[in-house]
Amino acid sequence: MWKYSTCIVSVILLQTFANALPQDSNPSPTSSAPSRKLTVWVAGDSTTAPDGGHNGTEGWGQYLKYSFGSNVVVNNSAYAGRSARSFTREGRFDRIAAALHPGDWVVIEFGINDAGKPINGSTSTTGDKGRADCPGTGNETCTVVFKYV
Repeated sequence: MWKYSTCIVSVILLQTFANALPQDSNPSPTSSAPSRKLTVWVAGDSTTAPDGGHNGTEGWGQYLKYSFGSNVVVNNSAYAGRSARSFTREGRFDRIAAALHPGDWVVIEFGINDAGKPINGSTSTTGDKGRADCPGTGNETCTVVFKYV
């Protein structure tokens, strides 16, 4: 039941978000330069990613474009199997940050791969697979060595 409640709340929040963005409008005939389209960047895991988990599933992020007018571009940078930690370690957040323009939005959705405790010496197929988050609620840090990255 919790899973479906979360889905319903997410849909309501996304619809509210869509309503807050600029909708199609007629450009001014005196405007000579077209304005840059606003971009909504999506960062997340398989529940958000195009082609979901690469097994025939599909993440919700690929459908987000249908909620906006033609003045908005959706860049779905989500990738299956990622956590907030691995997305950061792989430079995926950095690539989004480097491409942002004023007025762009970033939607971040992680959680399903973030569980567990960081384990030194993990690889992409062993231990915590480089995905578990460091514990804490503030400025705490932890040092974890991830092999081969």
